[in-house]
Amino acid sequence: MADKDGVPSERDDWFQFFVHTANQTRAGGGLTLAIPGGIITGWLIGISEYFELAGKEAIEGVDDAELKRQIEREITALGQPDKGARDVEITAVRHYHLKDARFITAAGLIPNVGPGLLWRGRIQEVSGFATRSLGPPTK
Repeated sequence: MADKDGVPSERDDWFQFFVHTANQTRAGGGLTLAIPGGIITGWLIGISEYFELAGKEAIEGVDDAELKRQIEREITALGQPDKGARDVEITAVRHYHLKDARFITAAGLIPNVGPGLLWRGRIQEVSGFATRSLGPPTK
């Protein structure tokens, strides 16, 4: 696909479609991505779920109940679409979000025990992908 000036785009429209669908419907799936510095595998999630989970992670270890509510509320709000955002074009999507993400190394998966990581990456950095996760099954 070409951009508005007719220059071939580096964008992978199929991958952007997957991310856009996850953002709009909360439907996701296993992905393994080639990114600069290595391979990452995990479960594609939408932006809302990502920030909900990030909010919960951010308050771990915070003792003050009111501060916990405020932090979680502020971070969760980052994932809430603006009015009219359901009509956002696929090409406007810039980031993908994974849960239970793991890096693939010569030594195996990192982390290799327990839950994986929350991961936010730039779509433009993905050079290839597979529609399966190489980590443990996630729901």
